[in-house]
Amino acid sequence: MATYASKKVQIIWGGVALTGVMDDSFVEVDRNADSFTQMTGADGETARAASADKSGKVTVRFLQTSIANDILTADMVIDELTNTNAKSLMVKDGSGRSLHSAKEAWITKPAKVVYGKGIEGREWVFESGELLMGAAGN
Repeated sequence: MATYASKKVQIIWGGVALTGVMDDSFVEVDRNADSFTQMTGADGETARAASADKSGKVTVRFLQTSIANDILTADMVIDELTNTNAKSLMVKDGSGRSLHSAKEAWITKPAKVVYGKGIEGREWVFESGELLMGAAGN
């Protein structure tokens, strides 16, 4: 019997495991473009075009108390100052076979900050020119 355990989902940024994710949905991985687009002519003949665009986006939501926010804020500041702080990014389901990775990814902007009565989240968005997607089962 297959068992999914959210605690076993790893987010690794530049070789560092980031922890302290929000409850419920905490990571999303998606390509920016479809792999194929279809064109159907007036006579009904259909063809498809393969896209060379393998770019993608990874969105991660951390608790406001997570040390990951400190790490990502520092990396964001360094990248804004030097334009040289792209790093590897990996999302791996340790209780299954899914694996998503990018050799070079970057943080698009600082996380939006919200304060309230309870613990809020910090959403970080990473982009990559080539995001390898490996959605598999448990």
